[in-house]
Amino acid sequence: MHAAAHVLMAVRYGVPVLIVIRHPEDAVRSLLIRRPELSQVTALNDYTDFYRIVQPFSNKLVIAKFETVTENIGRVVEMINRRYDRRFRWPSSVLEQEEIMASIDEANRLGHGGQVNPLFVPRPHAERERRKCELSFGGCDREMAEACEAYRRMLSDAI
Repeated sequence: MHAAAHVLMAVRYGVPVLIVIRHPEDAVRSLLIRRPELSQVTALNDYTDFYRIVQPFSNKLVIAKFETVTENIGRVVEMINRRYDRRFRWPSSVLEQEEIMASIDEANRLGHGGQVNPLFVPRPHAERERRKCELSFGGCDREMAEACEAYRRMLSDAI
């Protein structure tokens, strides 16, 4: 769902970039729920290609583990502010966080006929989690190994 070209263009023009790194099995499962027309092999290869392309620019990016982003966004924003000399702020109150979740749901409703589509809403949802558990990666050993290696390389630069 991400394009390395966008990252490279942002680096070229000094635009702050946050790369979220997530274990390939989790990331690809999430993608395949949203894009069931993709094969596991294609999704894993796309994952690997993205991180192979952006990894040489890691010193110009903020790279954060998915878990850090979801559990400690304040730390991520502080790193972005330090790296790029910015003053971004993060939602620190429960009310602000609830407003963000409500805006995510509203945007999802607008794009899906007035209903929150559990397969597309970019936040935790029980139906999507259930479907992820049904996906397997049988026959994709080589692609999964390559994706895991790309993940390990990116982790060395991640917060």
